[in-house]
Amino acid sequence: MKIDIFNNHDGINKHAFLNWRFTFKDRPSLFDTMSEAYYESTNILLIECINDNSDKKADSLIFPILFSLNHYIELRLKSIIAYFYLLESDNDHISNIKNKPFSSHNISELMSIVVKLLNHTNLYKIEKDLKRFKQTNSYISQLNEYQIFKISPHMDFSRYPMNKSEITYFYAETYENVTISLTNLKEIFSLVADELNGLYYQLEYIHELKKESDAIELEIMNQYQE
Repeated sequence: MKIDIFNNHDGINKHAFLNWRFTFKDRPSLFDTMSEAYYESTNILLIECINDNSDKKADSLIFPILFSLNHYIELRLKSIIAYFYLLESDNDHISNIKNKPFSSHNISELMSIVVKLLNHTNLYKIEKDLKRFKQTNSYISQLNEYQIFKISPHMDFSRYPMNKSEITYFYAETYENVTISLTNLKEIFSLVADELNGLYYQLEYIHELKKESDAIELEIMNQYQE
């Protein structure tokens, strides 16, 4: 007997609706919606482990937690880059980005692209002070201490115990304890989200203003033609 996982009929509360949150179809909004999914999963898993880790479940769940956290950062950075591409497509600094940011999984590389875009933006009232990314840069620096971006450029260190060259990741090659503070991880995760979401929502607001302005301009032109 085939057990259907898609579009069954066993009650609304026993289904996950994959499409419901994807209300807007532009690229920044799609990345935004998916980033929120990974934000929620990271938060839920961290809270669950912090509230009760007497069974040491965090030793296993830390890997999906790290994957989900890093994927949230990747998606949020891509949503920010997508807005810059959308709002400043005619700006030279966009075309000067040689690599393809939407195919990268390296959050250090994506963060560098965001900083570059921010430094050269002509958008009104966008704060260029790089201190706004203090906690994000701190998190990335801590990963870099373990050469994550060198030996795991696709951020696979939380998905596999070794890379494609069969080099074992730092936690699996030692008998010494390698630990992560769950409470500190949750705190820096929250602060990173505040930093990145802050820039995203600024860009989203500018985009909404531009759409309103374009609509008014179109209406005036139509009235003039009549």
